[in-house]
Amino acid sequence: IVTHAVATSASGVGGLVTVAFRVGETGHVTAACVRTDAIGDAVLRACLVASLEALSFPAPSGGSVDVELPLRLEL
Repeated sequence: IVTHAVATSASGVGGLVTVAFRVGETGHVTAACVRTDAIGDAVLRACLVASLEALSFPAPSGGSVDVELPLRLEL
């Protein structure tokens, strides 16, 4: 899990990005997306989604789990 992230937009400022993802029954992320993006950088959004999709967690008990995570990214 990323505990610290640094990102800049084309204008060089950071901002709030909210990501959402589903941890499936096996613990692997089965879906991910960017819900809100104050930075407005398509490359950053694609990087975040790809990074989330590569994660795995301990298998949740009781089925899949949906997570929404706000990230404040700063220069």
